[in-house]
Amino acid sequence: MKGTSHRKILSFSVLIKGVVIGTLASLTATLLLVLLCVVIVVKMQTVPYGAIAPMVMTAAAIGAFLGGYCGGRISRQNGLPVGSVIGLLLFLCMLAAGLLSGGMLGTATLLRFLLPVTAGSLGGIAAVNKRRRRR
Repeated sequence: MKGTSHRKILSFSVLIKGVVIGTLASLTATLLLVLLCVVIVVKMQTVPYGAIAPMVMTAAAIGAFLGGYCGGRISRQNGLPVGSVIGLLLFLCMLAAGLLSGGMLGTATLLRFLLPVTAGSLGGIAAVNKRRRRR
C-alpha cells in the first residue's frame, strides 16, 4: 500500500554486531584522540596539569559519539540503547584502565560515566535518524 513503510525487523544478532563494532570503533577513536592530546601536551611543554583531564574527557566523548554512530548505522534501529551500551562499555574500559594504573574512584567518576553514555546515545540517535540515500 502507498504511504505505509515496510520496515525490516532486524534480528538480535545485528544489534550485537552493531554494539561490538561500535565499541571497537569507540575505543579506537578514543585511543587515537588521546594520543593526539599527548602529542599536543609534549609539543607545548607548558600545559597545566588541570587541563589534561578535560582533554581526555573530550576525547572520550567524541570517541563515544563516533562509536554510537557506527553502532547505530549498523543496527539501523534502537539507536538510544545501542549508543548507551557502547558508551557504557567505553566507560567500563576507561574505569578498568584507571583502576589498574592506580587511580581511585571519586566524585569525578560520575561525570566520567555520564559523558560517554550520553555522547554514545546521541551518536546512536543521530545514526538511526539519518536518512538513507535513494537509488
